[in-house]
This record gives sequence, C-alpha cells and structure tokens, in this order.
Amino acid sequence: MDQYRCRRTFSYTDIGGFFNRVDGYQECLHCQYTHRTFSTLYPPTFYTVNNYGNFSQHLADPTKAGGDGLFLYFFPICTLNLYGGGMSTFRVCPSPSPGVTRMEFDYYHDNEGDEFEEYFKFVRKVAMEDFELCETAQANLEKGVYSQGVLNEKKEAGVLRRSSPPPPLSPSLSLSLSLSLPHTCHWGHSLSYVSN
Repeated sequence: MDQYRCRRTFSYTDIGGFFNRVDGYQECLHCQYTHRTFSTLYPPTFYTVNNYGNFSQHLADPTKAGGDGLFLYFFPICTLNLYGGGMSTFRVCPSPSPGVTRMEFDYYHDNEGDEFEEYFKFVRKVAMEDFELCETAQANLEKGVYSQGVLNEKKEAGVLRRSSPPPPLSPSLSLSLSLSLPHTCHWGHSLSYVSN
C-alpha cells in the first residue's frame, strides 16, 4: 500500500441516505446485476463477508494475489477498497437532513496519467452505478414502497452486522493499517460506536 499516492479527492452531497449507502456497501447481492464489468473481474461466486469487532472484511476472490478484491468497511462511516489496480477510500457522512449524505472520496494509485485514468474510470463507473441504485432505493423508502424484510445470513452478513451490536474483537485478530486520513465529515459530526 505504501506505493500508492493520492491522485484524486472529491466530495458531493447525495440523496442516497446514510443507512441505505452503508447497507448497499455491506452486501453484494446487487453486484452481479448492477456492476456487470466488476462482476466479470470479481465473480460473485467467491464473494464473502467476514465481520469483526469494528469492521467488516469483504473478499471478492480469495485466489487473487496482492489483496486485489479486498473491501473493508470501518464502522460507522469509512471504507478502504483495493481493486482494479488501485486503492480508494470513501466516507459516508450523515447530515442533519434525513436521506441526505455527504460522500467523500480519495483515490490512490502508483502511477499517474493514462494508467491512473483507466483505473479511475473503472472505479467511478462502479460508484455511479451504486449512486443511481441508492438514490432510487432511498426515494422508494421515503414513498413507503419498501419495508424491512428478511436478510440472507450468508450473502447479507454485513447488513446484518450493522443492525446488531458488534462482537468483541478476537485476541488473535489484528488489523493494522497505517493510513492517515485527515478528512472529517462536511457537517462536522462526531460519530462513535459504543458496544456493551
């Protein structure tokens, strides 16, 4: 990871809803149908989610070398994604208005120029597919079209994890990432996750 340099940063206001965005990240049942290019490179047959104390680990394909296809969700607002030849982070920041979030993105790559632009185009395509899906789902939630349903324990383990208290950290598990992300949410929220 130390070879990656931040190549692009941006943010925008989104009407996809905080929990809608987080839940969309925490499952990938939609990936096969929504992200066809992504699903070609990372077939959903291998996709698995492992939940730990304060993060979820998504593995797209355990046979890929170098962490390619690794997605981490850190409760409550941050992600780290290694796929497509680069690394990205994004933060889903809630706002005072229900259904509105601030999306903050950072894109890292070891090269500039055409190679970075090709990576960026691929990962932004995936992000925009999610953007459209989440905005439509949020609009339908607000209209009462959707209601809470039963979740698939295997395929939607990340969504189930967000809606329940976190398990304690395993003493044998250590995750050390030396990332310095100096960003804070646009609205200045201070979020914490407390477990009993």
